[in-house]
Amino acid sequence: MSDPVAFRLEIDERIGVILLRLFGELDVASAPPVRERLVETMRAGNKLLVVDCEALDFIDSSGLALLASAQLRMAEIGGEVRLAAISRRVRRVLELSGLTDVLSSYPDVEAALAGS
Repeated sequence: MSDPVAFRLEIDERIGVILLRLFGELDVASAPPVRERLVETMRAGNKLLVVDCEALDFIDSSGLALLASAQLRMAEIGGEVRLAAISRRVRRVLELSGLTDVLSSYPDVEAALAGS
């Protein structure tokens, strides 16, 4: 049995933008600390949250709930959440959950930041 992939996140705050890079598995163990960090950074009034999913290997219902919650919070302040570089496996889970109907997705971080 292989060891689970260690989860890591990086947050890069820019003027009006939060760039969240996810590495490993966003699941029941890793979602609560990510949520806490996001709430802290969202309080600064940033209007755009870009989630870089390039190194995200897995997402479960806790991770899906975190993304849905982030979208709701951002919508309350007139902002939005954009997903970037989603793998096929993670995209399938997002599609099954219906989140692809709510969250915009882009081929890479640069396109997500530009909104194109």
